[in-house]
Amino acid sequence: MVNKKNILLGALWLIIQQFAFAQSSGKEEKIQVFQSAQMDSLEQQYIEYNAHKTTQTGYRVQIYFGNQRVKANDAKTNFLMKYPDEDVYLLYQHPNYKVRVGDFKTRLEAYRFYRKIHPDFGSTFIVRDDIKKRQN
Repeated sequence: MVNKKNILLGALWLIIQQFAFAQSSGKEEKIQVFQSAQMDSLEQQYIEYNAHKTTQTGYRVQIYFGNQRVKANDAKTNFLMKYPDEDVYLLYQHPNYKVRVGDFKTRLEAYRFYRKIHPDFGSTFIVRDDIKKRQN
């Protein structure tokens, strides 16, 4: 739902920019953009919303998928024993458990980590997910 809202706001912004009125005054080449107060308000809401978001779209490596909670917890424990500094997420989406690791902004970062852990956790794959937002 959040991603759809961001896409909709971004598309709306592009459409408004395409139809913005521009005027040129001879050699000075000044541009004037006329924008409604509603658009200013919408832009400000978008900025504030993104400033308070704690997640962003990124990638994780999934190391377990199945309907057995005990096996999911075992996979989580085994992973933490080998990689104690990495973040691990145990998710439940009826009727399955998923164990996902890492918070990678790009698919390349996730792939590098995937290559590192794949020998220890054979049935791993990269998934798109909401990850913790990095502080820049």
